[in-house]
Amino acid sequence: MAETATDGPVRLAAVARRVGRQVSGLVLVTYGLAHLVIWPGAPTGEGDERLRWNGDSWVEAWVPRAAVEACGGVLLTVAVLGCVAGGVGVLRTPGVRRFWRLAAGTAAGCSLGLFPLVWPGLEPEPREFAAGPVLSGMLLATVVGSGLARRRAARRADRSRPAGRAASGDRGSEGRAGQAGAAEPPPGAPSSGVPSSGAMPSRRRFRRLPWLPGR
Repeated sequence: MAETATDGPVRLAAVARRVGRQVSGLVLVTYGLAHLVIWPGAPTGEGDERLRWNGDSWVEAWVPRAAVEACGGVLLTVAVLGCVAGGVGVLRTPGVRRFWRLAAGTAAGCSLGLFPLVWPGLEPEPREFAAGPVLSGMLLATVVGSGLARRRAARRADRSRPAGRAASGDRGSEGRAGQAGAAEPPPGAPSSGVPSSGAMPSRRRFRRLPWLPGR
């Protein structure tokens, strides 16, 4: 079969979407694993200095340290696992591909809650982690925006579907009415005596017609 002029651009667009999906999934997984820099941390390459959270928080004056560390651990775990699950879902992995928005959105929300909690205790300097809240905010905005766009497209499809069915139904009823009108003779018109099915009456039936002379 010969290729049309649109086959090339369509195929190229499909390849671009597939590559973009794979890159997005890998980036999301990598960002989730990057949260592990907060705890247990990672060496900076300068002696014994490490990127990590030392357990300090601005809520320590009201909440016990153990509760702060437990809350931070839960937020960190959900952020890591949510980003990994979301990235795997973007890669069209069965079982999680339908829930990648939920997983990524939950991870982004937990990440945004984690950074303010641990900000005072980030070492060596909190500003080293400044990109984290920004990326989490961008991820959450992307997930929410794509979800709203998908819902809007579904609503448009639902609205256009009944209208199309009603229009086709009206056309069908009009056609049937026209056929019925064509089959039925107008009022007052003399009857031909011939059935509407087109079958000719028998000879015996013709003899019974009142306007034919009897023998």
